[in-house]
Formats: sequence, C-alpha cells, structure tokens
Amino acid sequence: MWYSWDLHFKKVKHWKEIFWDLYHAIGDKEYRLENPIHTKIKIAPCTYVEYRIATIVAKKGIAGEHVKFNLENEQTGESYSVDVYPAFELKSNSEMVNETVIFEMLLKQLKDNGIMEDKTMVVAETVVV
Repeated sequence: MWYSWDLHFKKVKHWKEIFWDLYHAIGDKEYRLENPIHTKIKIAPCTYVEYRIATIVAKKGIAGEHVKFNLENEQTGESYSVDVYPAFELKSNSEMVNETVIFEMLLKQLKDNGIMEDKTMVVAETVVV
C-alpha cells in the first residue's frame, strides 16, 4: 500500500489557507455566531459529546497563534474551550471532530455576514505629490 503524499500536501495546504483566512478575518475581536454550528468533542477514548460553538476568537499565546473556540453544551449548560492551531498534524490535538469542515462553515458565515471579503485585494495607486 502506498501513501499519497500529493493528496497529503493538498490537504495541508488547504488547511493552512482556511486557518489563516479565518484567523485574519476574526482579527482581535470575539465573534459570536448568529447561526449555531455544532461540533463533537472527544472527552475520552471513543466518547464524544456535542457542543454548540458559542464564540470564536483569534489569539496569540505561548504556543503561537491559534483560534479559541468557546463551546456550550445545550443540554447540560456546560462550557468547554478548544484551541485550534495552524499545524496540520496538531489542529486541536484530536479533541474536535472535522476541524476543516467547521472552519469552512465559519468562513462561509463570515462571508455571508459581510465580515470577510472574498480573497481579492484591491491595491490603491500611490500618488506622489
């Protein structure tokens, strides 16, 4: 059996793109989700609990830049937080299920809410006086 390094590198590149897009879109503000997105969190081996993403915030810490997810369990009211890192191999240290899908959904919400523009950038002309 052969490992597809091309596919691996494509996944890593895609992850880094969506991570940094979301990180820069959030900036230094806390973003509270209007439309609820749920995720499953691993609390023990083979044990997952569903949480609603309450807020997300981009942070710089000792371990570097990361996106902090503040989660709430709607049934018990329990709060939980997960830090997601740009390193593809770490992400959320296997706590959060499907980080890539969650990030894509968050980016779509930010674009739909007008908080994040498309990836096109307008460069202003420099006027020398």
